[in-house]
Amino acid sequence: MYRHFKILIFIILSLKLQVVYAIYNGSEFSNIEDDLVFQVQFEQGHHTDAPCSATIISDFTFITAAHCVDKLNISKKILLHIKDEKFEVESLYIPLEYFTADTVYKKSLGTIDEIKYHRNLALFDLAIVNVKARLPESYNRSEPIFQKEVEGISVWVVGAGYTNYNNETRKFYNNPGSTHYRVQELSVLDSEVYMVKGSGFDDYITTPGDSGGSMFIADSNKQIGVLRGSSATTTESASIFTPIHIHQEFIQKFSK
Repeated sequence: MYRHFKILIFIILSLKLQVVYAIYNGSEFSNIEDDLVFQVQFEQGHHTDAPCSATIISDFTFITAAHCVDKLNISKKILLHIKDEKFEVESLYIPLEYFTADTVYKKSLGTIDEIKYHRNLALFDLAIVNVKARLPESYNRSEPIFQKEVEGISVWVVGAGYTNYNNETRKFYNNPGSTHYRVQELSVLDSEVYMVKGSGFDDYITTPGDSGGSMFIADSNKQIGVLRGSSATTTESASIFTPIHIHQEFIQKFSK
């Protein structure tokens, strides 16, 4: 009975944290030109989506989270907003496995398997976005690293979402002018998903607008993961990332 009660409490707390959560309690880069992760928005027709984070890996290509772009109609014009500029999207690509995993995850909502399938979805939550016009040289590029990293290495968790939390309204706020980061220790799950853990259930690591953000090897522009969102552990909150090394062929094939 006590074991079942513990499982129930874990599920309730986990569901609270399953929302896709700027780097909570993070540090700001010393200079805006040091930004490696950018806040982007996608516009189609008269609708502009909520902000996500993204990295630039070539003169024409962004990496972000699949769930930031999976509702866009690729047969119609798409504009990408970044730093008060607009770029027309030429193409975007999402691994086909993402859609299957997303369907399974949605069917698991509210069940004891929800966390497992949420983390399975994180294996494929990655998108390549190519724009038509060359991106400015002043926009810093990240370097995708296609090797599996080991447990315990020091990583930067970087995003451009909201940076403050209001305890009374229980909402995040304050859209940042530049990216924020935290230095964390990498955990590698059995499924190969990358994770960083907070100091407790109230330490969210990442917040709204960080989806598509990045995990870098600390003190470098070497990108090893793309942020999916928050995912609970039994004792603390955490954020999970799609490992880039799994998608080497996909990234190299579809980047412009």
